[in-house]
Amino acid sequence: MRKRLDRSEIELTTDLKARELRFEEVPETEVRPPAQTERENLPEEVEPDVTYRNPGIRLRIASARADADQEVQNDGLERPEESDVEAAPRKES
Repeated sequence: MRKRLDRSEIELTTDLKARELRFEEVPETEVRPPAQTERENLPEEVEPDVTYRNPGIRLRIASARADADQEVQNDGLERPEESDVEAAPRKES
């Protein structure tokens, strides 16, 4: 069930398991990159009023820093050149 993404520098993985899982209604779900899910004993499309035994879901979110030219601004934070993010001013101590 374990599979690593190439070039990932930051990775968050969580495993969810249950003895039984039952849905009264089919939920609306969506997984967007860079997230990935792997299911065990649970179909991609669940059915209402069906009890699933020993289901498991692994959720993985992995990402890599932008490799391209990084620009260091006066506040010392690295950002991609096209970034429009501004840091809050530093407080003097």
